[in-house]
Parts: sequence; C-alpha cells; structure tokens
Amino acid sequence: MNTHARTILFGAVLTVTLAGADAESFWHRLQVHGSASQGLLFSSNNNWFTTDSSHASGAWTEGSLNASLPVTDHFRLGAQVHSYDLGQISKFRPSLDWVFGDYKFNNYFGVRAGRVKMPMGLFNDIQDIDTVYPWALLPQSVYPPDMRSWHLAHTGFVAYGELRLPAHAGAVSWQGYGGERSQNPHEGYAMILGQEGTILGNAGGPTMGADLRWTTPLAGLLVGASYLKTNMTAPHALSEGEVVRGTVRYVTQDFYAEFEKGRLKLDAEFNIEPSWEKFGTPDYTYNPSRIWYVMGTWRLTDKLTTGMYYSSDLGFDADTRDRHDPGNYSRETALNVRCDLNRHFYVKLEGHYVAGYANGFYPANNPQGLARVSRLLATRIGFTF
Repeated sequence: MNTHARTILFGAVLTVTLAGADAESFWHRLQVHGSASQGLLFSSNNNWFTTDSSHASGAWTEGSLNASLPVTDHFRLGAQVHSYDLGQISKFRPSLDWVFGDYKFNNYFGVRAGRVKMPMGLFNDIQDIDTVYPWALLPQSVYPPDMRSWHLAHTGFVAYGELRLPAHAGAVSWQGYGGERSQNPHEGYAMILGQEGTILGNAGGPTMGADLRWTTPLAGLLVGASYLKTNMTAPHALSEGEVVRGTVRYVTQDFYAEFEKGRLKLDAEFNIEPSWEKFGTPDYTYNPSRIWYVMGTWRLTDKLTTGMYYSSDLGFDADTRDRHDPGNYSRETALNVRCDLNRHFYVKLEGHYVAGYANGFYPANNPQGLARVSRLLATRIGFTF
C-alpha cells in the first residue's frame, strides 16, 4: 500500500471516529483555524524560486485550513489541508499537510500516528504556521520554501515525552519517529532535476530520526539536537529518455539553541548534511554541506517586531570542490520588520543580501546565468483566524 493510500485510509478511520461522537460534544470541542497570505518578491538580479522576481512577482500565494478535536483527555485528532503557488512550483495543487491521531498516556510518553510533522531543529515542525514567527522567509539553506512538504511531514509515527530533571536542572523533552517520506513531483527537487534532464517520477522511501531538547535552569535558554536519516528511491526515473533507478541517501545532524528574555529572542542552528545521489550510474555522487545561521528579534511594541539573521551554507553541488565557486555557497543577510495590524491581519517586510547562489535558483528562469550577488525584497500580508 503506497503512502497516499495509507493517508486516505487513515483519514477514513478518523471520519468514522468523528461520526460516532456525540454531536453536541463534537461541536463544542472542535477547533478550526485557517490562514491565507499573499507575497511579493522583487530582486535586483537573479530570479528566485521559479518566479520572475527581477521584474517583481506576486506569484507567491498560500492558504491552509486545519481542524483539531480533543476526543478525550488523552486522545486527540487533527488534520490540515494546504495549497500554495510559488512561481511554477505547486500551482495551487491542494495537499494534506498532516492528519493524525495522538494518544498521550502521561507526561512521559505519547504517540502520534498518521501523516505527522517531523521534529527537526527550531522551526521545521512550525514552518507551516506563518503567524508564529516574524520572517517572510526563514533561512533558506535549512527551511527552503520550494521544498516545503518534503521537509514538513512523513507518514508514520512520532513517539514523544518529557522528563523533569532532579536538582532543579530543568527538563528534557524527546521525540523519536519513523515512517516513509514521498517526494512531491511539483516541488523544488523534482523540478530542478527536470530542468537538468531527469524526470524523477514517483519517489520516496523510509525515514527515521529523533529530537532531544533541554530546557535549562537558566530562564529562557533552550538547547537541543536533531538527527534524521532518509533513503529515497525513484525506481522509474527517466534520464535522457531511458528508464533508470535513482537513489538518494542523506543524513542530517542539527544542533540548535534559543534564548528569550523580555522583548529579545535569539536563535542559532548548525546543520551537517552529507548526501549521496545516483541516477543509473554505478557510483554515488557525494555532496557534503555545512550550514549555520544566527538570528535575533526584538519586539519593539506589542504590534511591531524587528529582526535580523545571517545564514551561511557551504556545500559542493556545482560538480567541483571549489569553495570560491558561487554555486557551492550561499551567504545571506536578512533584515526584517513585522507589523500585526490586528488579531487577524499582519504584514512582513524583509530585505535580503545574498552572495552565492547555492539555494533558491532555477536554470530555466535564469537563462542568462546567475549573478554572484543578488538582493531580494520580500513582503507578505497574511490573514489568520
């Protein structure tokens, strides 16, 4: 049974469960939320994310609707439908971001199963909630918006819990997970391969990982680490008109810290991600990468927040090991301001200065080649309820 079939089956089980619930209790407990946003991308040189951003592009629209239901004190259900358009990516194709049942036995142990979010780093499992962070674009080397669904969730389970440490040493929360990931053929990785002459086709494979975070005795300080391993296969990929077997293996090791005090919030993340890839050839191509960022935000007022981050990505995806090749690195500085107009509407305005072009660019909409340095203005207006 493939991933989509399992997800549909799980959704059917949830529907039957809900149908059997008491109607009055159901409507009292059910929580429904949604969001919609419209963005604008305007860049000085290179076109970003398959958009025509060098001439200003509004092809950046997103919307989602989610529902959650605490069936009992220990068991809850949830689901989210999402649709977006980013240049030529996705084109408003609806998808089921997540759908799960969650049973919490006690504070030490719980299990969530279905299509569930993957705990990875500081932002991965909340990147679909645009309202909770000020950034129009999170650091793209770790949270690429053109590969959103691949990073956000998998079909399987997450086990979780929390332990209070003795002697006022804080608390440790843990999550471990396993299952299967599937590659969206209308998102970034598949589209890049397609522009290079390889049609990925159906692709996916097993994944497993864990996340451990310590809420330290120092008020406001959290540190943590994540681990992820994925083996993806594309058994019927097409390369130069011939059917080939594609295999991609990679491991992610992520280390992070967060400090919050008063109006100040500081975040940092360091990511090691070696990968191995082959399509029809006997040998793997090895692509190591080292990624890190530091960011800070300051809440000026209850409605106005400003922030800055610097992100560095050094990888070897340009068929060379030249650290000075702009195809092998991306160094990004972002300045941001967010204004919450009221409880439902918000606006984000962000400027990016990027040296190198390892992230976010596609050959097909940059036919004249890529400039070494690019500037990007990203703005986003959103609505949530």
